Amino acid sequence: SQRKKRQVSQDLATPESVEKYTQLSSHPLHKTNKPGILSVDVYQSEDLILTGGVDSTAVVFNRSSGEIVSTLNGHSKRVNSVKFVPENGYVLTGSADKTVKIWQQKDGMYECKHTLREHTEEVRAVTVHATQNFFVTASTDKSWCFYDLAYGECLVQVTEPSLQEGYTSASFHPDGLILGMGTAESLVRIWDVKSQANVAQFEGHSGPVTGLSFS
Repeated sequence: SQRKKRQVSQDLATPESVEKYTQLSSHPLHKTNKPGILSVDVYQSEDLILTGGVDSTAVVFNRSSGEIVSTLNGHSKRVNSVKFVPENGYVLTGSADKTVKIWQQKDGMYECKHTLREHTEEVRAVTVHATQNFFVTASTDKSWCFYDLAYGECLVQVTEPSLQEGYTSASFHPDGLILGMGTAESLVRIWDVKSQANVAQFEGHSGPVTGLSFS
């Protein structure tokens, strides 16, 4: 209720000012023989940028220093989705190799703490719960998994048999009770997290929904 009453800040950039933005720097972080960045996340307070690439790695980059903090090696195929979990220094990576990895910072580097193998096809999206204690993964195997972050344990896996091609994106609502999923069939599905019920479905796109975000 408080969020609905919130006024738009006058300090936000105007469309006109955004149009005048120019590139300040460019940083090639991944291997050039397999170029391409598929996912990006930002840890704003630490000025860190996390990228997932076609080269099967994720990279933690310090924008202030212009240096790579850590390269996360371990996946065997492209890294489709990456997320910072600032609480306890976690990083999450979802890959086309059907696995999700939980990395934890230790002495400035990131070590793989858990490798999760519940999905039978590629993992296309990872989204973190507002409490930072849980996260959800979405896969082209037509299922999504709800995980306990600290233990790397899948608490529930929800399969949707009516899907033809599986999920292509996912995002938690800020309240943590609603989950949005994009599909390869041009649909957006809204789930009630507690009951794991598909409570709404939105049509309108003509191709796979590759990203979504709640306000």
